[in-house]
Amino acid sequence: MKLVIARTIFLVIFIFSGCSTYTEIENALSQKPINPHNWQKVGKEKENTLYVDIENIKIDNGFVYYWELIDFKEAIYGALSRISKFKVNCDDQEKANLDVISYTGQMGKYIIINEGRYSGTDFFDASLSITMKFACDYVK
Repeated sequence: MKLVIARTIFLVIFIFSGCSTYTEIENALSQKPINPHNWQKVGKEKENTLYVDIENIKIDNGFVYYWELIDFKEAIYGALSRISKFKVNCDDQEKANLDVISYTGQMGKYIIINEGRYSGTDFFDASLSITMKFACDYVK
């Protein structure tokens, strides 16, 4: 009898923990703009093509938020493209990652092979970033 109760409790916990994870992923994916019509090509870097989603560049509390798409010339760990969301301090020329998603196809298409969410508090020097400069100039 105790074994049946233990199995039932385990099953219930397993089912609900899976539902919560699915809901978080579903919510995160619904917030990611991946409409290829929003992407504007802003340049090339190391033979990779860089794009910025011009319809989703936002300013909030002095920070600029934008989405970047990189089409890789050659696959990196199976990924041919990566979409990232950044939080930017334009004055200090630094940015922090918020979201990163890698895809098996160009322009953020096909299978997601890697995904990460970040706090947006770890800023790094982006003074050479083509996409950051574009986003900062776009909101001026």
